[in-house]
Amino acid sequence: MVMRLGCLLFATTLLTPPPSCPVAGMTPFRRISGPHICGDALDIDPNTHDILTGSWSYSDTLQVWDFASGKLLSTFQPTLQCKVYAACWLRPGVAIVGGTQAHLTVVVDTKANKELGGMKDLEHSVYGLDYHQRSNTIAVAAGNKLYSSVVLGSTLQALHSRDH
Repeated sequence: MVMRLGCLLFATTLLTPPPSCPVAGMTPFRRISGPHICGDALDIDPNTHDILTGSWSYSDTLQVWDFASGKLLSTFQPTLQCKVYAACWLRPGVAIVGGTQAHLTVVVDTKANKELGGMKDLEHSVYGLDYHQRSNTIAVAAGNKLYSSVVLGSTLQALHSRDH
């Protein structure tokens, strides 16, 4: 799987040489190998430009990369076994992650390397999530349910569920 972001190339499995970047005929300026990205598990912090990757793997589940150098800054492994399908930044150093196997969504402090809270033992796997900064609200898609929650400090509050 190869994901292109501008001219930054993430290569998780390459059987052939990397393709050219379609933007203005340029070639990728950086290649980061390692993350097994499935779903929406790639995000760039708009302030720090740190790259967040979530892997569909039991090891190196959540990683933070330096955009400028492509170097790995940190790796986080949730306490429960989880293969990540979705990940996004809430603010610099704090991300929300969701996935399969353990059917969970967890808020993670990537700098302190600890879980801050979350929703565990959901009925279905989490395949999508997003954060709306103005309303400070998280939306989580798990099976036929859509969960929404307000982030207060470092914890999730006011959890609501809706069947679809």
